[in-house]
Amino acid sequence: MAEDVTGVAIRFDLLTDSGGLEYRNVLAERITFVDGDVVAWHRGVEVYRCPVSSVSGLKFEPAARSYLASIRVDHPMANARWMPEEEDQVRALHAAGVPLREMAAQLGRRQGGIRSRLIRLGLIPSPDAGDSAGDEG
Repeated sequence: MAEDVTGVAIRFDLLTDSGGLEYRNVLAERITFVDGDVVAWHRGVEVYRCPVSSVSGLKFEPAARSYLASIRVDHPMANARWMPEEEDQVRALHAAGVPLREMAAQLGRRQGGIRSRLIRLGLIPSPDAGDSAGDEG
């Protein structure tokens, strides 16, 4: 296996404690192997790290082929599955009154993704959950 792979969207297939698979999509310019971990880098910043032992597979796709990859240039976690620790983090940021824009930047996601997750977690109302009490007729 090569030491570095550059300019790709990477899908990590991860083994869960229950024996299932979880997927993590990451846009990275480079991956390295450090102290038993696979480390993904984007613009010189570590964007993801996991133990090699938890990786069931890696799928590489040239970033230029994917619309999602172009979004992930600025939002590395856009449209990626939410992990429980990320939901905990968004709950804490919301409780602390952190603005949506800042939450998105901290979590590497788009503002719409953060808003959708806050709605799903019941922390903010859905914009289409309007009052329908007068619509009985």
